[in-house]
Amino acid sequence: MFWLAAAAGLFCNAAPTDAPPPRGPSLMPGPLAYTDVFVDDAIQLAQGTPPQLSFVRHCLLQSLDKVFRPLDDSDPITRQEPASVKKMLKGDACWATLKTVLGWQVDSLRGTIELPQHRLERLHQLFDSCRGRTRLSLKKWYQLLGELRSMTLAIPGGTGMFTQLQLALRHSDSTRVKLTAAVHDQLADFERLACDLGNRPTRIAEIVPSAPTYVGACDAARTGMGGVWFGPGLQPILWRHPFPSHIQAQLVSSDNLAGTITNSDLELAGILCHNDVLVHATDCSELTIATLCDNTPAVAWTHRASISTCPLASIPASACHDFCRDLRLAETAASSGVVPSRASSTRSDWAVWTAFCTSIGQSSLLTGVTDKPRVLQVFAHRIRTGQLARSGLPVRSRTVEDYLRSVGQGFASVGAPDPRKQPRTQLTDFRIYRQLRSYTRTDPSPSRVKPLPVQLLHHVRQQAVVSGNATDLAVSDLAYLAFFWLLRPGEYCTSSDTQPFRLCDVQLFIGDTRMPPTTAPLEDIQRATFATLTFTTQKNGVRGEVIGHARSGHPDACPVLATVRRILYLRNNGALPTAALCSVRRQGRWTTITSHLITETIRLSATLIGPTLGFLPADVSARSARAGGAMALLCGRVDTSIIQLVGRWRSDVMLRYLHLQAFPLMKHFARTMLTAGSFQLVPGQNVPPSVAPLLAEVPNTLP
Repeated sequence: MFWLAAAAGLFCNAAPTDAPPPRGPSLMPGPLAYTDVFVDDAIQLAQGTPPQLSFVRHCLLQSLDKVFRPLDDSDPITRQEPASVKKMLKGDACWATLKTVLGWQVDSLRGTIELPQHRLERLHQLFDSCRGRTRLSLKKWYQLLGELRSMTLAIPGGTGMFTQLQLALRHSDSTRVKLTAAVHDQLADFERLACDLGNRPTRIAEIVPSAPTYVGACDAARTGMGGVWFGPGLQPILWRHPFPSHIQAQLVSSDNLAGTITNSDLELAGILCHNDVLVHATDCSELTIATLCDNTPAVAWTHRASISTCPLASIPASACHDFCRDLRLAETAASSGVVPSRASSTRSDWAVWTAFCTSIGQSSLLTGVTDKPRVLQVFAHRIRTGQLARSGLPVRSRTVEDYLRSVGQGFASVGAPDPRKQPRTQLTDFRIYRQLRSYTRTDPSPSRVKPLPVQLLHHVRQQAVVSGNATDLAVSDLAYLAFFWLLRPGEYCTSSDTQPFRLCDVQLFIGDTRMPPTTAPLEDIQRATFATLTFTTQKNGVRGEVIGHARSGHPDACPVLATVRRILYLRNNGALPTAALCSVRRQGRWTTITSHLITETIRLSATLIGPTLGFLPADVSARSARAGGAMALLCGRVDTSIIQLVGRWRSDVMLRYLHLQAFPLMKHFARTMLTAGSFQLVPGQNVPPSVAPLLAEVPNTLP
């Protein structure tokens, strides 16, 4: 049987085509000829003039005559002619640019290959035989895999879609294969590609390799992967990328026999990323690229385009993209579970830990180290002394504890045990606990912020009124808001801790009538008698919680009037409802009041009147207004549980600290204790009876 196809070329007299020329190395223009034999089929491809094509065909026929003798009378009836005249009369031995070769329809003019209609129908029959079934005989499954393998030559991307189909053999018994949802999804993807074959024939350049246009090499190990690319018209590309810590922690090694990732897995990831780097740098369609790698399994998996094991094998191929996207979103949400400053600090602490581990020749997850607390002790010591601290100065025990907590959270984020804790009890290791206790005992006395008395707030307001500057007036109003609502700096001015209150978070009332601050008439806003703030993303605040204040009776130091002044300023300057209350307009642009500016303004007033109130400028900051409001409530005999609710404190540490500093509360305690300190106890049974009458002779008061 003969299959003769003439290739389109310089000397071919075929009709022209409007198909785009193939990319890649230029085709050879001279006469060419190629002959192959597949079982009993002789296949020839040639390029040249008609006499040259006839010569190539004659060479094949003469070779057949030399190898096989002609028929004679002694041959059995079953013996046929080596070169079938009957088939040649039907057109088998004629040259054509469109020919069906071994079941494939090859078009040398367009440079395409596609499945004939009957093979497409057979492909759909295979898919129909599996649709809706949960099991299939092992024999039919092998038949399906074999036919799909043979047909994927004309299905672009089909060779990389056998992973789930191969994995199905691992879940089979001796006679049947289980068709899981992942397998059905893979078959559905195959069917969609097969349906597209009729609309888009496959370009031969997409499936037949030629001389490589680009050549590169890649490698991978525990720490990361990288590679290099070279090619015509391409600036050499050198790339590398580290593997995440949780990948390194799961690598199988002599010290980690329970790992789930092999070095070949890393090499395969390196090959995939290596090719991805190239296709993002240049157009590689219909080009042959050569990737050099020294790992045999990874190279075999790449050529076979499938693997036999996969950690995510249970995830259907069609769902992998959505799964990875949602995983990235989940990781982003997890990192957003704390305020940005805390998240940034944790990342910085982990970077310090990674650099420390590198300096002692260990991985960041201490793979192979049996006594991890010992390493943490050395790390804590170097943080304590300032050798590794970001500031470069000795730090307090609380800072050391924060560093160790960040390390423990880094381990936990990749599923590794927290090295600070004992495996069974989950208590902090005794050595680390004692080390931190030692640091606490030798720490200097803490410098807590002092509460801000209302006299200093009045002074800030008076200075702002005198200057008439919009920024100074805003600072004075914000200080009043922080004092009355017990606000943290990040809640009433710009800070890294949380989001400040916005114009839309405010509500105003006249009696029981509520007025929207963004739309109510300005005259009604000025007559407001009650103001509330709605908590959204503020720290320790319940989302949607509302805390309000009525007028204080003071013309300036009033929570309602301070709020009204901020609303009027923002509305008169055209601020949006989402504008922060701490916004001011400077030189035609909106800016916000920062906690640093609040601190500077408060300390300026403290320089003038602070000593008369019992503190120095360094004792107060933007946080002092919150403590001052709590101290005012405490001195006013407001129940401490109410103060804790209004201030959104989760413990009574701040209140106990304020109790010790409250002069109006403490000034009468000595006299009260002396007056009420005279008491007697009911005698116990072990008190001698002769001593009891003497108790009456003890004076109850001092002379």
